[in-house]
Amino acid sequence: MKRIILLIGILTYAMLVNAKLWISFDGTILPKSPKISVLCSDNIQTILDVELFGYYIEKQYINNEGYSTISIPGLSNTLHEGMPSVPYINEVIGIPSEVAINTSINNATYEYVDNVKLIPSQELLPEVQINTDFTINNQFYNSTENFPDLEECASNPYILRDIRIYNISIYPFI
Repeated sequence: MKRIILLIGILTYAMLVNAKLWISFDGTILPKSPKISVLCSDNIQTILDVELFGYYIEKQYINNEGYSTISIPGLSNTLHEGMPSVPYINEVIGIPSEVAINTSINNATYEYVDNVKLIPSQELLPEVQINTDFTINNQFYNSTENFPDLEECASNPYILRDIRIYNISIYPFI
C-alpha cells in the first residue's frame, strides 16, 4: 500500500513539474484563444483589435539545458530553424485594389519577462523520419537581439477571386 501511495505521489509530482502552466493576462483561469475583431473597414483603412488573454509555458530539458516552450491556444509557432519558437497571429484580409497598405501596432501593452530561454524551432521532417540533431543558433542566443525583430508584417499582395489579399502576421512575443 505504501508503494502505491509513493508511486502515485511521484507520478503526480512528475506531471506537475512537466505540466503546461497557463499565464493569464486578465485573471482568467481557463485558457482562451486570442480574440480578433474588425473595428473598422472601409476604402481608407482596416482596423483590427487583437486581444490576448494569456499563454502556456512549459519547461523542457534538452542536453541538460533548460528551455521554455510558450504557446497560445489556436496559434502556430514560428518555424525558423535554430531561432526561438514563438507563437504568432496570422490573419488574411482583403484590401481594395487602389489602397496602399501600411501596418502598425497602436495601444499595445507590454510585459517583460527575464530569465526565460525559449526553445529553438527545429527542422521540420516527415513523420516517418526522426530528428536526432538539436539545432540552436548560438550566435543569436548569446546576443541581446530580439526575435522576431518586428511586431507585425504584411505579405506581398496576391489576388484571390478578384480580391486583393494580404497576409498579416502579428508577433506578440519579441
